[in-house]
Amino acid sequence: MRSVVAPAAVLIVMALMFTVPLMGGSAEAAEGDTEVTVWNVSGAGDAVTVRISDADNVWESEIDDLNFWKLKNEMPAGEYTLEFSPSGDFWPRLSDAVRWEDGRYILTVGDDPVDVVMVFGHSYGTVSGIVTYDGNPVSGVTVSVFDPDDKVIGSDRTDSKGEYSIDCPLGAEYIIEFSDARFQTERYHVSVYVAGDITLDAFGMTTREVATFLFGLDLTHSLMLIGGIIGLFVLFFVILYRIHISKHPESSKVYSEPRKKDQE
Repeated sequence: MRSVVAPAAVLIVMALMFTVPLMGGSAEAAEGDTEVTVWNVSGAGDAVTVRISDADNVWESEIDDLNFWKLKNEMPAGEYTLEFSPSGDFWPRLSDAVRWEDGRYILTVGDDPVDVVMVFGHSYGTVSGIVTYDGNPVSGVTVSVFDPDDKVIGSDRTDSKGEYSIDCPLGAEYIIEFSDARFQTERYHVSVYVAGDITLDAFGMTTREVATFLFGLDLTHSLMLIGGIIGLFVLFFVILYRIHISKHPESSKVYSEPRKKDQE
């Protein structure tokens, strides 16, 4: 009897040694059941190399034009860094799964299938919008784009519809400034990392508060008015003085009686 029980126990232990890891592995696979598909739909005829990585793993592949790369059950749900080359030509379209943050593209992988679409972008994106005040479009507002070094890289003036449009080089964060003598200057931050239109509207521009000093005029125009009034008074007295001198030349300080010597 003992001779039968011992081999049976050994067989059971060996079976558990093999089946437990398998069970654990299948459960882990089910928990990390993910699917990521990277598409190269640029139509540019070039291949793009895509690199997905986290702190411990790296997945990389070169994708030909109008082709795709599918990863299924290879990575657990979480966030990954998405890189690609040549980076000057290709961009991933931003979506719920792909975002730009802290100077890099971040890929979020979950239980639902994820599509990453690589496009062959142009070198510029367009920032456009409408400027309004009190519900009405405002024309003549200067809209300027500043790069991170505070250099102007583009500008436009709103038209009769309050609309503007400025092309910005891709791959940077910019400051959009709305300036006009009638309104307070407003600045907004905008990221331009993918080709296409980015809408930035300036609704409800705030009128500029100007202190009035004289007859509702600001300081500069008040001083100009005072100066003009003083100038008119001076001119008026000069004219009166010249008329008086012409009639009474002896009253002038520069007038003097002829000297005797000159009379002789």
